Amino acid sequence: LLTSEVFSKMFWRLREAHTKKIVFDFDTINNSTKLSSDGNGMWFDFDMSSLSSEKVYEFEFLIKENGLKDYLILNQGFRFKVLSS
Repeated sequence: LLTSEVFSKMFWRLREAHTKKIVFDFDTINNSTKLSSDGNGMWFDFDMSSLSSEKVYEFEFLIKENGLKDYLILNQGFRFKVLSS
């Protein structure tokens, strides 16, 4: 059984996958993109209603470790496409 690793300062950003344009950047000041955690691991809620349909987006992640090295998690396949209803 794998256990989840929990980071106290982990953030997400959203890019358009093909153009690499940043839609929502990391917010390490107000923590609006900070991940939450519970007994099952880390998570975040995201409202997709502001995204354009038929575009492909990807999430990237940033882990900050108490003023030490920052870790970027890029190109890991966290992609999705918004379909029109």
